[in-house]
Amino acid sequence: MNFLQPALGFALALVAVPFVLHLFTRRRFTPVPFSSILFLKQSRKRSMTRLTLRNLLALLCRALAVGLLAAAFMMPVLPGRNFQFLGGRTRAALAVVLDNSYSMNWTHGGVSLFDRARAAALQILEQAGPDDEILFLTTCGQTAAAPMTAREHGRRAIAAAVRTMPAGECAGDLTAAVNRATHELERSGVPDRRVAALTDMQAFALRGRVRAPGRGAPELLFASFGAAADAQTNTGIDSVTLPVYALHGDAVPVCFTLSGGSAGRKQIVTLTANGRPRGEQAVDMAPGRNGTATGRGCFRPTFNEPGLAAGEVTLQGDPLAEDNVRRFVFRVHREMRVLVAAPPGAESDPGHDAYYIERALRAARGAGTGSAPLRVEPVEPDRLDQYDFEGVRAVVIPSRTPVSQDAAARLRDFAMGGGGALLFSDAAAIPGEVSDKLFFSGGTTLGAADALHGGAAAQAFTALESFDARHPVFRDFKGEAGAQFTGARFVSPGRLAVNGPEVRVLASLKGGAPLLVERRLGRGRVALMASGINPYASDIALKPGFVPFLFNLVKYLGQTGGQGRTEFTGGEIVELDLDTAPGAPAIEALRQGPGARPEALSLVPGSRGLRYRSAAPLPPGIYETRAPGADAVLALFAVNADPAEGRLERMAPARLGKKFAGYRITRVDASRFFPRERVVRWAFNKEYSYLWIPLALAALAFLALDTLVSNRS
Repeated sequence: MNFLQPALGFALALVAVPFVLHLFTRRRFTPVPFSSILFLKQSRKRSMTRLTLRNLLALLCRALAVGLLAAAFMMPVLPGRNFQFLGGRTRAALAVVLDNSYSMNWTHGGVSLFDRARAAALQILEQAGPDDEILFLTTCGQTAAAPMTAREHGRRAIAAAVRTMPAGECAGDLTAAVNRATHELERSGVPDRRVAALTDMQAFALRGRVRAPGRGAPELLFASFGAAADAQTNTGIDSVTLPVYALHGDAVPVCFTLSGGSAGRKQIVTLTANGRPRGEQAVDMAPGRNGTATGRGCFRPTFNEPGLAAGEVTLQGDPLAEDNVRRFVFRVHREMRVLVAAPPGAESDPGHDAYYIERALRAARGAGTGSAPLRVEPVEPDRLDQYDFEGVRAVVIPSRTPVSQDAAARLRDFAMGGGGALLFSDAAAIPGEVSDKLFFSGGTTLGAADALHGGAAAQAFTALESFDARHPVFRDFKGEAGAQFTGARFVSPGRLAVNGPEVRVLASLKGGAPLLVERRLGRGRVALMASGINPYASDIALKPGFVPFLFNLVKYLGQTGGQGRTEFTGGEIVELDLDTAPGAPAIEALRQGPGARPEALSLVPGSRGLRYRSAAPLPPGIYETRAPGADAVLALFAVNADPAEGRLERMAPARLGKKFAGYRITRVDASRFFPRERVVRWAFNKEYSYLWIPLALAALAFLALDTLVSNRS
C-alpha cells in the first residue's frame, strides 16, 4: 500500500479528540433530596447500564469516523486494478535525463543518436498528464546544472528546450545526472517516482560514483540507443603533437595518432593550417593494444611568416564527427635567441661545458631552412645582473660557471616573466642552496657527489638509465637513438633529491637518482642537470643524440610566455592569461567559421598579467580574441572534444545492475527503434485501486450510526 499524501498522516492524531471530549464533558448529577428511593434503585441500575453502552458505542463510532477520514485524506492506494470500479492512474513524478554528450553524435542511417533520443524525450513528455510532476535535465550544458521542472517552467518551455537543444556540448557524466535526478525525486511527495535515461550507454559516460538510494528511491530506466558494434567501427584522433619551438622557414612537424576501428583499413587524414590545406595522408591502421587498431603520421608544413598559427587535423569519413577533428594553436617564431653564460675563453676550452653547448646549438641552427633562426650569444656571468633580456628566450648556465646571488635573482625574474633557464651543475659552481631556493622553491636539494656514492671513489661511473619518453624533449629518442643515449656515463654527479610535486623528473641515473629535472616557474620554466657535460664529468656530449637533446631542451624551455594555455577541452571554462590585453572589463572571443556569435570573456584577478574567463563552456572550434570595437587579434585558442568520448564501448547489463545496486532497473534496447508504448506504459500507466473512496464512505457510515445511537431514547 502507498499513500499519495503521506504528509497528512498527522491527522490520525485527531482520533484522540472524541475520547478527550468524552472525558471532559461527562454528565454531572446534582443530588436532590427525596423521601424514598427504595423502589427506584433497581430501575436506575438498568437505565445506567443502557446509557453507558450507548455512550461507548457512540464514542467508538466517532473515533472510527475521524480515523477513517484522516486515512482517506492521506489517499491510500493499492497497486493493480483489484477493484475495477475503484481503479485509475495516479500522479507520476518523472525525471527525463537526455544524454547530450559528444558520443551521441554517432550516426546510423544519416540520423544521429542524439536526434533519436531527443524525439523519444518529446514522445515521453507528450504523454504526461496535467497532474504529473516532470523534471528534465541533461548531461551537459545549462540544464545539467539547473534542471527544468513543469511546475516552474511549464511543459511547453521544456518541449521547446528539447527541440532546440544542440548535441555534443561536453564529455557528459551520465552518472552525475542520474544522481541529481534521484535526489530531486526523493524529495517529491508523489510515491510513483521514475527516472528515464535516454543515452547510448557509453561506459565512459557512466564513470562516476552512484549515490546510495534514499527513502523512496525511484525506479530507473535506461533506454540504450547505441549498438555494441559501434565501438568496433569508430576511429578517432587521439592526440596531435606540436613542435616544441616552431621557427619560421622550418619544416614544422605536426604529428597525430589515430585509434579505433579495425586493423588493415586505410584512413584518410588531412591538415589545414591558417585556413589553407597543407596536406593529405593515407594511414594504415595496425593492430594495437587490447585489440584496438592504431595509426600514426606526421605532416611537415612550412610557415614563412612568424606569428600565431592555427589549424586542424581531420579524419575523413567516420560517423562520429566530434573525435574526427583535433584543433591546435601554436606560435611561429622569427628566431630564437639563446644566451650562454661562461667566463671569457670558455667557448674555446674543451674542458668546459660552454665549448660543447655552443657547438651543439650552432650545429642545430643549421637544421632549419630559415635565415639564422637560432642565435647563440655568449655573455659573461658577472654581467647577468645588468643584462637586458629583451628578445632572449633561454639562458644556459654551464657547470663551473660562478654566478652571484644578484645574477641568480635576475635570472629567476627572467624565468618568472616567461623565459627559460637551463642549469648544468656538479654542486660546485652554483651552490645547491641558491638553485634550490631561487629556482625550485625548496622542491630540490643538490648535494655533494660523494653523498650519492656513499663515500665511493671520486672517479666512480654511473650511467643514464631512463628518461621520460612522453616528454617533448625526448620525443625523438626512440629505438636505437634512445638506446645509444641511455648509455651515457657520468663521473660523480651531484646528489639531486626531489622534494616537491611541482618538480618533474625527466631523466634518472642507475639506482633511480634524478639526473635532469624541470619545473614551471611563473610564466617560464627552469631545468637543472646534476652534472656537467665536459669530458671530466660525462661523455654525454659525445653521444649521437646530444645535439637534438640539447636543442629540444632549449626550445622547450624557451617556448613559454605569451598568452599561456592555447588548448581547452569542451565542457571546461576557458581562462586566458594575456600580456598584451588592454585591460578592458571584457573581451570578445569569436569562433572561426560562418554564423558564429561572439562570446564574452570577463576580466578576473590573475597572479600575473590579465586573465579573462568565459561565463560558460565554449563549443569546439578555433577562437580569436579581440578587445571591444578593435580589429587586432589578441590571442588564439582552440577548444576540442574530449578524445575519451570516441571510446564507444557500451556498459553491459550485468555491470549496469552491479553499478546501480539498490535501485530497481529496467533496460530497454532502442538501438533499432524506440519502444514508445513500453516506455510510456512504464513511466505513466501505473494503475492503482483507490482506497480513499471506501474509507470515506465507511467514515460517513459510522457518523450515521453515531447519529442513530445518540438520538435513540
